[in-house]
Amino acid sequence: MDEQMWRYGKEAWCNLEGRYIHIVANLTHLAPPYEMTICTFAVFGTQYGRNSTVPASLEIAAGDTETLVVEPIYAKIDIGNKLDIHLRQKVGSELPWVEVVHGSPTQVNLDTNGVQPGVYTLVLESFDQNSGVYSTLKTDTIKVTVTFPTTVIVP
Repeated sequence: MDEQMWRYGKEAWCNLEGRYIHIVANLTHLAPPYEMTICTFAVFGTQYGRNSTVPASLEIAAGDTETLVVEPIYAKIDIGNKLDIHLRQKVGSELPWVEVVHGSPTQVNLDTNGVQPGVYTLVLESFDQNSGVYSTLKTDTIKVTVTFPTTVIVP
């Protein structure tokens, strides 16, 4: 979303998920002490849903592969624009053995070849690629348990 400039401030996307408000006001044209009141304030938004669920947890043996199919989210309340929803891993918490293959639905490939057994957190973010800032609209967190590989004893 492009910033909209106003006479004494601007309308700006705060780029944070959750309940945040970001107000910017330029009071440099005033002589101190400054006093400010807000006479008009509007909040626009929607709720997001998905036609299928993303698992909260999954278990996979070390050395195995698994593919999750993740349907795109949609706006439950019409917001007047067409969403171009994509999926990504949360920046800073990427698992290098997880690949997000874009499409509709998106495929999330987990390849645990060389991954040590343990519990890992996979954080997926849905975002609208139309916005320019790619703000997270919905977050899905999956607890991935990588187990020791099963051994088959053949007599």
